[in-house]
Amino acid sequence: MGVAPAVHAQVDPSSASDLAYEPDDLKFILDQIEIAEEHVRRGGDCQSLREIIPSALLPWGLRAVDGSCNNLMPHGEDWGAADVPFSDSTPREYRHAQEMSLDPLADNDVTGAQTSYTRGDGRTVVDSQPRLISQLVANSSTRNPAAVAAAAAAEEVGAMEIAPDITGEPQLFIPNTAPDEGLSAPTNAFITFFGQFFDHGLDLIEKGDNGVIIIPLAEDDPLYDADSTMNFQIVTRIKRDAGPDGVLGTDDDGSAPINKVTPHVDQNQNYSSHPSAQVLIRDYGFYTCPAEGGPANPPAAGCLRPSGHMLSSHGNDKTLDTPDDTGLPTWNTIRENARRKLGIELDDLDGANEPMILASQYGAFIPGPERGLPQLVIGYDENGIPELLEGDLDDPIDGSLAVRINHSVFLDVAHTANPGKFVPAEVEPSKLPDENLVINQRVDMLDGQSIRGVRVAGAPIAGQETYDDELL
Repeated sequence: MGVAPAVHAQVDPSSASDLAYEPDDLKFILDQIEIAEEHVRRGGDCQSLREIIPSALLPWGLRAVDGSCNNLMPHGEDWGAADVPFSDSTPREYRHAQEMSLDPLADNDVTGAQTSYTRGDGRTVVDSQPRLISQLVANSSTRNPAAVAAAAAAEEVGAMEIAPDITGEPQLFIPNTAPDEGLSAPTNAFITFFGQFFDHGLDLIEKGDNGVIIIPLAEDDPLYDADSTMNFQIVTRIKRDAGPDGVLGTDDDGSAPINKVTPHVDQNQNYSSHPSAQVLIRDYGFYTCPAEGGPANPPAAGCLRPSGHMLSSHGNDKTLDTPDDTGLPTWNTIRENARRKLGIELDDLDGANEPMILASQYGAFIPGPERGLPQLVIGYDENGIPELLEGDLDDPIDGSLAVRINHSVFLDVAHTANPGKFVPAEVEPSKLPDENLVINQRVDMLDGQSIRGVRVAGAPIAGQETYDDELL
């Protein structure tokens, strides 16, 4: 007696023709959403999630935006979560660097004194090694001994000297071969792009309030200009609490550097690692309000609800919610979305340090009782209960009144587009936007081409009182 084969309903393929969902798939997704909703109803802490999921080993539920409660084993609740100090697998080692060869940049710099990474009190570090390493790895000119050696080793597979680059130095063509004698496919530029996303998906360390690193350029560096006094590069040191003695690696050090993102959320540089930040980058629409339990005075267009999509950037018409919307949101579209739909007015300082919005761990805003709009957290009472201010479409509320989440929209902007630090609304901001309405230009040091980036040609970064807001 044979066994009848199982009969499955015919499933229509997706528009991509490579993905199809069966009813069981959709039910599983819905189950995970319901677990997350129940988690929020029970308070949102990790213990509540343990009570919902029968085993800490089951991959059930949704990811919290900040990566918390990803590991429900004892003491694992914050593993990989955002805003948590990095753990140390080995002792940290802080090395000495070069002498301070420039005029003092920080108040406690001493010209001629040896600089050191051990200093955590804002002193400048002078170190040419980072640039030397990058030159040895990436410079393919004949004056790079590493490139010359690599070309000599690859001569049999086609390495050769070719025409000079824009600096006039002859270049070496070194075939791109895999390290296993060319048996595997070689790497390509995709590795570069992937590495950028992969690294930023793992960690993002706060910088600032700890001085800078001056990287002197060697005389044979392509960027070196014998007629210039600016033959160095500057990078900002990571933020680190060295304790009262101002020296890193001693017993009074504060916490380790803070990781501002969570690797548990794929593409967190797009989706954010804080619920308040995700509220700002979701797309919303106005829908029919519920018969019961809705806001007292909802907007005329209906109750605000997420559309299920992430916010897009507006197209050539410079207006959201039109057919030419496309791509990832820009700061302008985030501000427009907040003003038109959330009832919150944001300025550039709110992008430098985003406002706290009452939201669940999964990035859904908690609607206010009056209009059903998002609520800013503007403080806490003596019992730790948040004080709230609900958005208003007719008279948008000031985003600068909110508590800060210490996450920024602007992570890789030009120095001259940096709006400075957030300050309370009643205090003057550290910088003002420039008065013009254009993206200002600068001339690239290496190729002489005009590129975007500086408020006024030749204006120094240090002491700049305004910022190029059109560049954000």
